[in-house]
Amino acid sequence: MRLEKCWFCSSTVYPGHGIQFVRNDAKIFRFCRSKCHKNFKMKRNPRKVKWTKAYRRLHGKDMTQAIKKIDKVRSDRAAKPHREEVEGQERQGAERGTKGIGAVDSLGQGSSSASTRPISHVTQDQSRGFSTKKREKIRQWKSDFVSQFFSLYFCFVLSVFSVLLFCLVSREKDSGGGAFSISADALVCCQGEAQAETSRQMLIDDSFDVCFSSPLIRSKRTAEIIWGSRKVNMITDSDLRRN
Repeated sequence: MRLEKCWFCSSTVYPGHGIQFVRNDAKIFRFCRSKCHKNFKMKRNPRKVKWTKAYRRLHGKDMTQAIKKIDKVRSDRAAKPHREEVEGQERQGAERGTKGIGAVDSLGQGSSSASTRPISHVTQDQSRGFSTKKREKIRQWKSDFVSQFFSLYFCFVLSVFSVLLFCLVSREKDSGGGAFSISADALVCCQGEAQAETSRQMLIDDSFDVCFSSPLIRSKRTAEIIWGSRKVNMITDSDLRRN
C-alpha cells in the first residue's frame, strides 16, 4: 500500500482519500483534504501557515527537533557534576603548586647554599592566559591615550583663551551705538610702524598747515611717525575716533 504526503500540510494521504491536482506542466499535487486544496489555490505559502508541518519545522516546533533539544539538555545536566568536580581538582592542584613554589622560594632565600636558578611564580593574570607582553601593551595604550587626550584638551583651552584675549585686547563694545571700535590701549605693531615710516618718506617734501589725530594710542603714534619733525603741533580730535 503506497502512502502519499500532502503537498501543503505534509500529513499522510491514504489510498482512496484526498484530492489530486495535475497542473499544465504535468506536475502532480496531492492534498489530504479540501482545506489544503483551497489554500493551495489561494497561493498561500505553507511555511507561513501555523498549522502546517513546514511552519513547525521552520520555527523549531517539530517533535524531532524538540526531542533533540531535550536530549541535549539532559546530557548537559548529567555531565555538569563531573565537569565541576574536574574543574575543582584542577583548581586545587594549581593552588598547591603556587604554595609549593612559594615555600621553595622562602627556603632558598633563608639558606646560604640556595640555588641560583630563578623560580617562576604563576600569577593570577598568567593563570587566566594574560602574558606579560599583553599587559605591557595594554598599559602603554592607556598611557598614550591619556597623554593624547590631555594634550588635545590643553590645545583646545589655549586656543579658546587666545581668541578671547585677542577679542578683548583688539575690540571693545561701544556704549552708545552698540558697534565695535578699536581699543584705545592697542599699540602699533612693527608692521604698522614700517608702513607709517614709508608714508612719511613719501610725504616728506609736502607741506601741511595742520595735523589732526585721533586720541587712540595707535592712531596718535602713527600720526607722530608720519608728521615727523615738523614744528606745527598736532591737534587731537575725539570726533576722529573710528566707530
